[in-house]
Amino acid sequence: MEENQNEKQSKNIKKLIPIIVAVALVIILLLSGLFFMIGRGNNDTKNLALIFDPDKPIPVKINNQYGYISAKNGKTIIDAKFKSASSFYGDYASVTYEESGSTKYGIIDKKGNIKLSSKFSSGIKVLSEYGLFIIDDVLYNNKLKAITDENIKVKYADNGYVCYTKSNKEGKKVEAGILNSKGKKIYSYKFKDSEDYFSCSVSNVNEALDETYAVANVNNSKYAIINLKNGKVVYKYSDKYISADEDNIFKIYSSDKNTLESTICISKNKIAYETTDKVDISYYDYSKKILEIYNSSADYSNRYSYYDLKNSSVLKEKPEKSSEDTLASLTGYSSYSSNGKHGIMKGEKIILSCEYDDIEFLSPTTFKYLKDKKHQELVLAEKNNEFLLINLKNKKIITSFKTNSVTSYSTSTFIKGKIKGSDEYFVYNLLTGKTMNFDSSSTISVYSNYITVSKDGSITYYNTDLKEIYKI
Repeated sequence: MEENQNEKQSKNIKKLIPIIVAVALVIILLLSGLFFMIGRGNNDTKNLALIFDPDKPIPVKINNQYGYISAKNGKTIIDAKFKSASSFYGDYASVTYEESGSTKYGIIDKKGNIKLSSKFSSGIKVLSEYGLFIIDDVLYNNKLKAITDENIKVKYADNGYVCYTKSNKEGKKVEAGILNSKGKKIYSYKFKDSEDYFSCSVSNVNEALDETYAVANVNNSKYAIINLKNGKVVYKYSDKYISADEDNIFKIYSSDKNTLESTICISKNKIAYETTDKVDISYYDYSKKILEIYNSSADYSNRYSYYDLKNSSVLKEKPEKSSEDTLASLTGYSSYSSNGKHGIMKGEKIILSCEYDDIEFLSPTTFKYLKDKKHQELVLAEKNNEFLLINLKNKKIITSFKTNSVTSYSTSTFIKGKIKGSDEYFVYNLLTGKTMNFDSSSTISVYSNYITVSKDGSITYYNTDLKEIYKI
């Protein structure tokens, strides 16, 4: 979803404007159905370029209708004729509009033409992280080309995976299964005579894990666990109810769903750990593949135990965590500390010495986009009451900010913060290198390729060059 984080910096702004803005944004966000999950997404270069595109049209509300303006100069490029409007992803955006006295939901191109439509708000999902659209149960790529057949209906599961059901010429459901974010069939299931329902629940896994599993549900009566990379059934179908927790950890219940029978961890296509105790299981160290087991009913000193998945053994003592973390797997860099100071390493090589009061990494998506676009690997490091923007590739300081904190975003190249010793706030764009200050009576809202500043009953739009392009 396109990120919008409002920071109210004054109580002097007229009450009506923030309310209008908030309502409009809710409508837009609900309609767009964007999924920005910094997890196991297909964040390839092409998709990121479409998400962060600095030149994509900007939705604006004009006379209670939505249209679009140019991000370069603020000129109207699509007339205000929609009840609501989302941000563009590539060549398309989702809108609501009135037709023959009824509300419809559609996908438009950059000329404002309706390309596809639905009668239902739930009929359109924009899965921008994966370069997909789902419109009335049909899967489309980012060019709005259908990649599923007419006899196949799809439902979004999670993390870029899609469940499907297939019918024969007579309309009888004969097959179901799971597709990946490319529309490729991963797993298929042939319905028995009395079966006609299939769904799947995907385990939300940390990026450091290289495998993902899901629960397959047939007619709410039998369940299995599927490897989403190769479609292998790793836990055979039974009437045991299975729920998916994070990181490929699953709970097995009795068929009536009332009794928890066991908790398991799946790794390398097998049950790597299983317990019948009533405990909570999570990863303690992803790199070393160590689980942490928490038993709330045990004595305080014995509540935590640790299990080594690699060696299939219980550890006698709490292990030391690996220096490798999720961030390192995503960016190649990791932070380290000594004597209250912080630095950055790449593998075993020190990139920034341990001399900074704080280190703040950009989100993995923003980091990767700027790396691809500008060939810069950026980080924010605090030192001497300033935040330094440093390019890790050459260890050079790009600029500095006199602030104690910086806010960055997962789907925007803007950052912002309060200037130390001042009532002003700064906004800086990591892509263009442009910066601008705003006084504390302003409310700043951040989007992928623009910001809005509300003050004294007006809303001003600025592009990535922080050039004023439009005002309401």
